[in-house]
Parts: sequence; C-alpha cells; structure tokens
Amino acid sequence: MATRQYFRHTVLTAGLAASLLLTGCGGSNTGSTDEETAGAAPLADMLPTDVRDEGTIVAGGLMDVPPVGFYDSAGEPTGVNPDLAELFEEQLGIEIKFRKLSFSGLRPALQSGKIDIIWDSMNDTVERQKVLDFIDYLGAGYTMLVPAGNPNNLQTLADLCGMSMATIRGAAQIDAVNAQSEKCTEAGKKPINLKLYGAASDARLQVKTGRVEAFIGNAPALLYLASNEGSGSTFDAVTLKNQGKSYYGIGFNKSDTQLRKAFTAALSAVIKDGSYDKVLEGYGLNELGVEKAMTNAVGK
Repeated sequence: MATRQYFRHTVLTAGLAASLLLTGCGGSNTGSTDEETAGAAPLADMLPTDVRDEGTIVAGGLMDVPPVGFYDSAGEPTGVNPDLAELFEEQLGIEIKFRKLSFSGLRPALQSGKIDIIWDSMNDTVERQKVLDFIDYLGAGYTMLVPAGNPNNLQTLADLCGMSMATIRGAAQIDAVNAQSEKCTEAGKKPINLKLYGAASDARLQVKTGRVEAFIGNAPALLYLASNEGSGSTFDAVTLKNQGKSYYGIGFNKSDTQLRKAFTAALSAVIKDGSYDKVLEGYGLNELGVEKAMTNAVGK
C-alpha cells in the first residue's frame, strides 16, 4: 500500500501555515486495496464482510483544519487524520477515502449512508453519544485563539463579557460559551456576542481581521496555528482550564459495532507499534496523544 511518509511533516513550511486560514480544494486519498495487500493486513478479518468486499471506507470531515485534516497544495488529504488513516489501511487492508463536508452535514451524511464514518476535528460529547459511538484518539482541550500578545488579556470565557467570539456551527464549545454569556448578564454585564460560521477557516479569519476578539475551538488546531501562522507572530493560543476531559473521536453509527471494533483494534495496534506517536510527533502534538484506544470516554 502506498504511504505518504507521514514523518515528512516534521518540517513545517510557511505556505502550509498560511493554508490554515484558507478553504481547501478537492481531493481524495489514494490507497491500494489489492488482494495481496488485504491478505497481508493483520486485522482484515475483523471488518464486516460487506465492508471488506467493498474495499473502501468513506470518512467525512471538514478537511480545512490543519494539522488535523486538510488538503495540501496538490489537492491530497493530509494531516493527523489522513496520516493515521494510512496506518489503519495497513492494519485493515482497506482504502479510507476522505470526503469534504460541512460540520453540520457530518451526522446527516453518516446516518443516511453517504459516508461510513466521521473522522474530523469532532469532540466526543455526552450529547453526541446519544446517536453516535466514538473511538477517542486525540486530546482536544478547549482553547481560544487570540491576536498575538493577547491584547485583551483573555484567560477565561468570563473575560469575554461584552466582546465578540467566533466558532463553527455545531461546535461542542457553543454550550460553554452560552452558559458563560448568561452568567455575564446575571452579573450585570453585557453578554458574549457569539458568531457562528460554516467553516473553521472563515471563523478563525475573523480574529485575524479584528472582527472578533477570539475564536474558540480545540487545542490541536489552535496550538499548531499559533505556532506557525506568520512564523508565530499572528496569534496566541490560550487553553482554557477546568473544562473536563475533551477528546477528538472517530464517529460511528451505533449499529456499526463490528466496524467500530475493527477500528479500535487498528488504533490499539498503531499505538503499540509506535507509529501513532510518530504521526503526532510530526505535527508537534505528542502531548495530546492517548495511551490507549477508548470508546465514548467522555462522561465516564
């Protein structure tokens, strides 16, 4: 199976950092699923028969969230998720293709069968567990993106009373912002003006252009962005404390138990052999790695 050499990402270019604020172009993963490869895959027998016969898993994602999942200059999917997907392909003997969708369109696409899994910068939450099962594979603490130097000295959501903040529609952080906004008004202060966007790149751009004071999202993308955009001179990232456990999860329909177990075994295998750590190291995200594959870990 052809592999993109995920460790090449240890060198980060200015052009890649600039892509953090742009919408990606189209593209697809290009793995091989010939009989020889499938026969050599140690976990191929764990897949449901119909999935193994089909030979392809379609994963839905925004694909505009470096370093988690995005398109490179050649239109190929890259980032943590596609790189891990290539490792999973080797374990399962199946091709994993990424399909670009809006965040709000991910769950409908999964439930209607247009995609097989959700593999995006999606938080495992108790509310989402009502309709999805998650394999949690990466830490994702709530984080604010602010202008370099943090001119408003923003450290907590309470500091945003009377200010504007951006995020994407359907983001897990919306409830936390709205709850804090209510506390602002109860204390006699102005609420937080939360603006929602369809794409993460559009929402983050509002900080760069000064239309909002902060963007709220998850640690992987925002730590990476703050370190690389403008050689680290454009943004700061402020990780919020006391927000509880937070993980990115691969989402499955609850009826797809066998498929989820196969992916859980694949994640366990790549953690054990060290290739998982090498992927995270290539993006400077080692501190966000998990020690073992977990299912629906949030709320337990």
